[in-house]
Amino acid sequence: MTEPMSVADLFRALRAHRLSMWLAGGTTFAIVVAFVLLVPPRYRSEALLRVESKSPDSGLLGSLPEVSGLSALGLGRDEVETEVGILDSRRMQDAAIDSLGLEIVVTSPRSGRNEVVRARSAGESTLDGTIRLTRTGANAWSVAASWKGDSARVAASATTGQPLRVGPLDITVIAADTIKTIELRLLPRYKVHEQFDDRLQVRRRSPGAKLIEVRYEDRDRQLTAQVVGVLVGAYLDYAHLVEMGDARKTILELRHSADSVAGALRAADERLRDYETEAKLVAPTEQATLEVRRVAVLRTQLDQVELERDALTRLLAIVDERSRGGRDAGAYRDLATFPTLIGNKGIQDLLGALMALETERAKLGVRRSDDNADYKALTDRIAQLERELRRVGAQYQENLGQQFTETSHALARLTEGLGALPAAEMRYVQLVRERTLLSETWVTIRKSLKQAELQDAMRLERVRLVDAPSVPQASDKVFPRPVVYTVLGFVLALLVALVTGLAGVLWRGPARPPAAATAPAARA
Repeated sequence: MTEPMSVADLFRALRAHRLSMWLAGGTTFAIVVAFVLLVPPRYRSEALLRVESKSPDSGLLGSLPEVSGLSALGLGRDEVETEVGILDSRRMQDAAIDSLGLEIVVTSPRSGRNEVVRARSAGESTLDGTIRLTRTGANAWSVAASWKGDSARVAASATTGQPLRVGPLDITVIAADTIKTIELRLLPRYKVHEQFDDRLQVRRRSPGAKLIEVRYEDRDRQLTAQVVGVLVGAYLDYAHLVEMGDARKTILELRHSADSVAGALRAADERLRDYETEAKLVAPTEQATLEVRRVAVLRTQLDQVELERDALTRLLAIVDERSRGGRDAGAYRDLATFPTLIGNKGIQDLLGALMALETERAKLGVRRSDDNADYKALTDRIAQLERELRRVGAQYQENLGQQFTETSHALARLTEGLGALPAAEMRYVQLVRERTLLSETWVTIRKSLKQAELQDAMRLERVRLVDAPSVPQASDKVFPRPVVYTVLGFVLALLVALVTGLAGVLWRGPARPPAAATAPAARA
């Protein structure tokens, strides 16, 4: 039976395998250091967006604070998760791929994509292959391509600064004179999306926050910032389009209308100027304007008199019907409620007398019966004053009819005189009126357009760019980090060395003690 080994014996056994431990640990550390030195570095660029997710009709839940408990229950959620999904969608990725031509990867030289070529994509590419450009002159390049599966026709030569068409891709060489050879790798669109899944990260900064982080990692420092910038720009454009809805159509229609009316207004100004020059007019509108104003005033007065007369006529008819042919003279008191008669001095005097007589009759009625002579006299006097109200109303009606007739005649004379103005003046008035209407219409449309644009600008405040993407520094690597990986390599080397030593101890067994140490035990 094997006896348990003490710690001291374990250390002595490991010392016997120290050479293999040093080799294993050193090799592991060397591999890690070589990995850190040789693997292409990767950089990260990021942007920060603020999304105002509260909608006008969110109700009570829209006003609740976003606490963790409510979020866990699915209550009080806003639209940030939806916006995260939109930012990470194929639509936004395709916008970056098309704008930057990410289906083209520069494999040589490693100086950076933006220093070698510019690329754009006009559609989804299925090309999978390589293109090799070799400098044949100051600005001339020979082109050699090889494909896997689908292929495309490629020109045999290219020129610096001129686009080279390869299927749906446009490649423009901008390399310096020191670069002699360029190797490009063409990836199909689905592989680029797979890379996006690995390199693009869109997430909410923290639970309950209305901030979205957009991160992208790549070996090209400038390309990382460009990809994030295009993604954020495409998202802002999409959010702008969605938020506006019919507002964009309204703005476009208002702009079109404003331009159309502006053109018509310029044409009206030119016609008026040409007519003034041709007719040699100095101030033709003064008399016409004065006459038009007088006609307008008389027309207004005539309408007022006609309305008042018709209203009084209807009131008199109602009063006569209620009075039953004059037998109930008390109905004539309703004439005092007519707006114009109520301010008449005569009507006020009659009403004052009626009130005094009714007060006196009321006092007398306490002591006398209805058959009393004094009481009947007061009643007859009151009826007489009420009939007087009817007479005053009829007289006022007659006066209104006379006023209407005179105003109509005056209006007819002014209208006839206005029609007798010279034709040149009338034409001038028409031209001025046309220009004025167009000017007022243009001003109204411009005001509406400014209001629509202001509302549109306020709607854009729902999504704001807090931090714009920036090009990371050369020393700002996210992978690999030399210090971190060196420390991890050292720890890993120690672990490998220890495992190697333990494996040697278990495989070969513990080392035997020296002979000098075992001799006393043998003699004993």
